[in-house]
Amino acid sequence: MQMMGSRQLLGSEVFSQDGHHVGEVQGLKVDLETWRIRYLEVRLDQKVLASLNLKKLVFGSQSVRIACNRILGLSAKVILRDDLAHLQFVEADE
Repeated sequence: MQMMGSRQLLGSEVFSQDGHHVGEVQGLKVDLETWRIRYLEVRLDQKVLASLNLKKLVFGSQSVRIACNRILGLSAKVILRDDLAHLQFVEADE
C-alpha cells in the first residue's frame, strides 16, 4: 500500500476527468472515528468559476469541498472522477 503525507498533498494541483485545471488542494478534513479523509478543500482556479456557476469573490479565493470518493487518482496531481461540467461538492455542514 502506498501512502502520502498531508504535507505532500497540500498544494497539489487538481484536474477534472476531462483535463481542466480545477484548482489546488488547500486542506482536508479527517473523520476522527475512522481516521479517514472525508474530503479535500480545493481552492478554485479563477478560470473555472464561470463554468461552475460560481461568483468570483472580491477578496480572497473561492474554495469547494470534494469528497474522496470523487477522486480517481492521486500522485503529484489529483485527478477527479468527474468532468468539469459534472463536478460534485460536499455541503458545508457534512
